[in-house]
Amino acid sequence: MKYSPIFANNHHIWMALALWPFLVVSLLGSDFAPGRTARILRVVAASSQTKNRVACTDAEVASELKLLGMEIDPLAKVAWTTNERDLMALVQDGHLVVCGKPAFLAKGASIALTQEGGRPTIYVSIGNVRASKMSLQGSFFKMAKVQQLTGRCELILSL
Repeated sequence: MKYSPIFANNHHIWMALALWPFLVVSLLGSDFAPGRTARILRVVAASSQTKNRVACTDAEVASELKLLGMEIDPLAKVAWTTNERDLMALVQDGHLVVCGKPAFLAKGASIALTQEGGRPTIYVSIGNVRASKMSLQGSFFKMAKVQQLTGRCELILSL
């Protein structure tokens, strides 16, 4: 599979690769508790080269992010949201938005975390990632097999 320049490797790839085990472990529960969500956000932030900064208004997830050494910064390019009002504002401001509702992908979110059939699933809208002017490392897409190509540059990754 050939990757576009938006997924080009650079010297930060080792950091993203080092954090993948945390992502796999965090997805093994029956739901996405705040701690699991925070670990996934840390991996996404590392993969998108935003280091230790995430925009997050969810108090529980923000608390877990702080425990992981992450900085809560409303200006960070990677953001977590749980509601549509915040989603629209974050998308307008050019954030790479991670959420827990696949329906939010149609409204501009870049990544949605969910469980389907008891299996952790990550939805990725490549078009929305590009619109945020952010990039994800190619290793982000290699961590799981591509389950389905849904058109309009959307991928469904299943661990």
